[in-house]
Amino acid sequence: MKYCGRNFRIAIETAQGSDEFVIIVGDQSSSMTSANEMVDVSDKDTMPNRALVACGVNSQTINISGVLNDDNSLWLVHDSALAGDLRQYQVLNEAGLVYQGFFLCASFERSGDHNGAEMFSCVLEGSPATGFVPHFIIKQSGASPDGLVGLNGQIEIKCPNTATHIKTFTSGTIDKKYRNQMTWQMACTGRHWCDFVSYGPRLPAEYNLCIIRFERDDEEVKQMELKVKKFLGDLEDKLSEMTANKEKAIGR
Repeated sequence: MKYCGRNFRIAIETAQGSDEFVIIVGDQSSSMTSANEMVDVSDKDTMPNRALVACGVNSQTINISGVLNDDNSLWLVHDSALAGDLRQYQVLNEAGLVYQGFFLCASFERSGDHNGAEMFSCVLEGSPATGFVPHFIIKQSGASPDGLVGLNGQIEIKCPNTATHIKTFTSGTIDKKYRNQMTWQMACTGRHWCDFVSYGPRLPAEYNLCIIRFERDDEEVKQMELKVKKFLGDLEDKLSEMTANKEKAIGR
């Protein structure tokens, strides 16, 4: 296999949840940032948190332009960009694997040829950490999604016990408590979808990762907001009652 890049190579998983990766490109002009700081990808020791950190711990961006490796690489990236889904990518240098994590292909452009080989450019956006996101109307409420994806998505990651992971993997469904959690998160973030990630590290590689897209339901969001308002109202009433009883007890 021929690589044209000078510094590092980029690979994409052949399918969601697969442990097989194919080289997209040996890049000719590229850069990578981690937590808004440039990273020296030629030095393996400078890369932070190699696995899964792009799922919400650090902000990662890879800007790539180079020669496409083959047609299969082209369509894997092209289809991922059109679908707007999260895929695992690897960054490799001559020493081997430098970094692996989830990225959204935020842009993809084919741009002519270089010495007869087709050129392309793309931007891979890792999911940045979000922290606490307050609801834009309901005071004293908010949520903490594991990460944001592009302009419309977010991600929620679980590492449950093996039995729960197997149930999610085999059924392709998400437990109601997690659906409620993601619905409330989207009520706060305004996002349209959430990729639910279940990771089972005790299982073989082909079974240890399950990603299910959960779409926003505006009616469910509305009902969730009503429940939160009622809870906060009941809480305020209870606190007022407790304050009154305390004042009465001390003779005020």
